[in-house]
Amino acid sequence: MVFTACGGGGDVDQSASDAPTTIAAGGSSDTTLAAPIPGTTPATTMFVPVGAELFDSDFAQVCRSTGLPQASAYEAGAGVHPLVSLSSEDGVEYTGSFTTTLPDGWSLLYPDLASAELVLCETVVSTTPQELCTGYIDDDNPDAGESSVQVFDVSYEISLRVATTAEVLLTETVDASDEACPMLVFFDESDPDPKPWHSSIDDGVIELMVKPFVNPS
Repeated sequence: MVFTACGGGGDVDQSASDAPTTIAAGGSSDTTLAAPIPGTTPATTMFVPVGAELFDSDFAQVCRSTGLPQASAYEAGAGVHPLVSLSSEDGVEYTGSFTTTLPDGWSLLYPDLASAELVLCETVVSTTPQELCTGYIDDDNPDAGESSVQVFDVSYEISLRVATTAEVLLTETVDASDEACPMLVFFDESDPDPKPWHSSIDDGVIELMVKPFVNPS
C-alpha cells in the first residue's frame, strides 16, 4: 500500500481517509443440540454453542432483509440501543463502516457485535463526478510519479433495521458533496488512476436521524 500526503487541482475535502474498512472475516453463530448419551437420562443432554462470536459480515444479511437471530433483541424504549454500521457500493456486499460519527456507546465494533440491537445500512444509490484532484506524491518514493483522485458527489440510502428481524425502522436518502480535494489518500497497487473518491455524509446528520431509535429521550 502506498501512502501519499499531498494533492491539488480541486476543491474537495474529506476528513476520513479512504483506507479499506473491512477488519474482520465472516463468521456465524448457531446452537446445536447434542444427542443423549446411550443409557443415560435426558438430563445429560447439553446445548453446545457453535461459533460464539459475531462479525461485521454476519450483519450484512440484515441489510439484505434477512434477520440475524443471534443478535440482541430490540425493544423500543428508554436507554441506548447500540447498532452496527455497514456500508455498500452495490447493495449486495456490505462491510463495516467507520466514517459515520456517532456518540460513544451508540455503535459497536468487534468483538462486542453480539450486543447489537440495530443495523445501520449505508448504500450508494448514485454518483456524480466532480473535481479531478492531481499531484499526489508517494512520500517514501517521490520519484514514482504523481497519482490522481476523481471525486464524486454521492447519493446514499440510509436505512436503520432491527438486527434480529431486519425490520426497517427508518429509510432516508442523503446527498453528500465535498468542497476541497482530500489531503491524505491511501493507494493500493491495484487502484485505478484516477482513484474514485466518494464524498462522505457530514458529521451529525446520521446522529440526528437515528437518535429516536438508538437513544430515545
